[in-house]
Amino acid sequence: MSDRDAIVETQIRYADACDTREFALFREVFTPDATGDYGDRRPEGVEGFLAMIAGFLTHCGPTQHLLGNHVVAVDGDRATARCAIRAFHTGRPGSANADCTYTVYGTYHDRFVRTPEGWRIEHRRMEVTHQTGDHRVFEG
Repeated sequence: MSDRDAIVETQIRYADACDTREFALFREVFTPDATGDYGDRRPEGVEGFLAMIAGFLTHCGPTQHLLGNHVVAVDGDRATARCAIRAFHTGRPGSANADCTYTVYGTYHDRFVRTPEGWRIEHRRMEVTHQTGDHRVFEG
């Protein structure tokens, strides 16, 4: 597998972990000391990402995180990558917010490092360009 393909697969693993709620897979996405910039949230370490994302998604219903338009630049054991994101969230079935939906559009800007286990994100910045719907989907 090429470096580019491995990096894109790592980004996709993140989206898949979100939608399947297999948050432990974040350990195959981020370095142990990864940092993030999600606007008003700045997770530190893979456990920080796990806690932040699980804190949102465990309270809502089904989600679909779609990634596309991948751009990757590899420089030895380091790389930068970006991809477009459309993340669709629904309210938890049976909850008062079951009929709510929320969609966020934007771009992930990632810095990668090659590790013995493969490519991992050492920093992720999420640039939100548009949002629609109701944030109450995260209230369960």
